[in-house]
Amino acid sequence: MLFNYHQVTFTAAETIQAKQVHECELEQYDHKVKHYHADNGIFDSEEFWESIQITDQRITFSSVGAHHQNGKAERAIQTVVDKARSMLLHVSIHWPEAFSMDLWPYAMDYAVFIYNHTPRFTDVVAPIEHMGNCYMNCKHLARCKVFGCPVYVLAAKLQDGKKIPKWKPRDQLGQFLGFSPKHLSLVGLVRNMSTEHMLPQWHLVFDEHFKMVAPSDNNDN
Repeated sequence: MLFNYHQVTFTAAETIQAKQVHECELEQYDHKVKHYHADNGIFDSEEFWESIQITDQRITFSSVGAHHQNGKAERAIQTVVDKARSMLLHVSIHWPEAFSMDLWPYAMDYAVFIYNHTPRFTDVVAPIEHMGNCYMNCKHLARCKVFGCPVYVLAAKLQDGKKIPKWKPRDQLGQFLGFSPKHLSLVGLVRNMSTEHMLPQWHLVFDEHFKMVAPSDNNDN
């Protein structure tokens, strides 16, 4: 199963911190890391070696330039990157006003989520099912929405059961950027188009075909 930590280049301290986060995630599934196989670089630093020794773990390395020796991980990473790139390109075509390269961390997170919940052709089991030793029947995958699509958020007062004036807008336009990592259920992570804040939201209506924000056709044919 893949985990995404948003950073491209890690220092030794950041690498160790990411390692600790990774191991905490695995502990939720009653798994303990005994051995790492990695590229060289920062993983061969003195600080990282110390973190390996403290936790009584082992580490081996691929030969320099021999990425095929870590082929499964390299293939999985490339698959996720391709998914994220495709999602960003899709947004840039269908909603150029809302497109920004700053959205790439959210695209990567969503691509990882989809990868972890997609059954494999070999055994028809998703990575997260392997990790948790459970059967989820694609229930989370079935609830996924199109990344970057417009989403309409119910007004806060209406969410709280309060009333608003009859002619006031009852919703606000946002952009769907995946699911909130801080909530147990599939709470949507929505970009506020006015403030640029990313907020977890539940009462949502999705425009997955980008019909309400379709770019105008100015071609004179």
